[in-house]
Amino acid sequence: MASIKRCRECGVPFSKKDLQWTPGGVIEQMLPPHQRQVLCECDFIDPLFAGISRLLGLPIDHIVIESRRREVEQYVAARYPASFRKAFKKLNDLADGDRMWQRAVRNVLSKTGKLFFVRVSDIGRACGFGDILPSELWEENDRYAYRVNTIRKPYSLLLYLGETLGSAEPWDLEDMCVDYEKTGDDTYRVMLSPGRHPIELADRLQVRKRAYRPGDMVFELCPGCGLPRIISHFRWDLKDGVITDPGTGRRMAIYSPASLEAILEDLEAELGETLTEAVITAQRDYVKSTYDVRDWKVRGAEGLKRELALRGLGNLTTFREEGGGVEIHIENACIHPVMVGTAQGFFELAGELKESSCAWVAAEDGDLKISLNA
Repeated sequence: MASIKRCRECGVPFSKKDLQWTPGGVIEQMLPPHQRQVLCECDFIDPLFAGISRLLGLPIDHIVIESRRREVEQYVAARYPASFRKAFKKLNDLADGDRMWQRAVRNVLSKTGKLFFVRVSDIGRACGFGDILPSELWEENDRYAYRVNTIRKPYSLLLYLGETLGSAEPWDLEDMCVDYEKTGDDTYRVMLSPGRHPIELADRLQVRKRAYRPGDMVFELCPGCGLPRIISHFRWDLKDGVITDPGTGRRMAIYSPASLEAILEDLEAELGETLTEAVITAQRDYVKSTYDVRDWKVRGAEGLKRELALRGLGNLTTFREEGGGVEIHIENACIHPVMVGTAQGFFELAGELKESSCAWVAAEDGDLKISLNA
């Protein structure tokens, strides 16, 4: 983990060269491809998919994995030109060629490949993805050592499986399948092998690049890294690859909300329009079974505004309680159905309600309006 450097002032393993918190409640990745990010709770991700599957009465893990695989593969393919990846493939093929070349080529591939793997794993740890460990195959100079790894404490097992597939396929230049086995407490050995994808998803619409509203959220910045000083109160465990909010005890991670949005879009395309309502219901049920009413009540409107902006989920401009209901308006919102389900879950917790009515509108510019009533 030598490549991970912490800020000397606050201990955060990032700087303003990596991420930027905007007044509009958006976290922007400063390196190409300049994607939006969130620093947000992640324990809800796999339970959300499990809840959707339960409500629909259909298995969806394969769709989640395939959607994430496709997105990561497109990212890797765009970042590394096809000519470079084809040259790597030819070099790799020499590892099974003439004996004179085998040892030399495998040594080169093993050393450079492992360095690349460690670097990517370190970035994953800093983002809270878990402890990603290389397999013993690297020490054996196996040409396919990158197809096997171990993940401890994954932020989302399903997303990690898709990410592993999408990271390897552009280099192998062939379709792969993924399998895993549990080898310990929250520890999994992940294995790739050539094979057809269990599902082929239709092309989806390109994600639109939105112009974010300016907003009015301002954080005190750390003089060392230039990031909001408040994020240093999170516990950044770089050994285990876990970020924890000490105030709630909940796990956090830095990830792209577009990833979840793409998966939900693919699920809806495959399963129909009932998917969105299933997402809201599954997230509402998760919030009610996991959180405490104090998570809603103690913060108040200003506290909720700060927490949303801190997580990169948007800028709260309206939070009005009247007549037993709540009106919420969030600019630059993302993952709309998940946020609606979260709001409804907390509303029912606060009012000790078994159910409530919920209406919401998501505008093209990203604004989200939610109306909740008992």
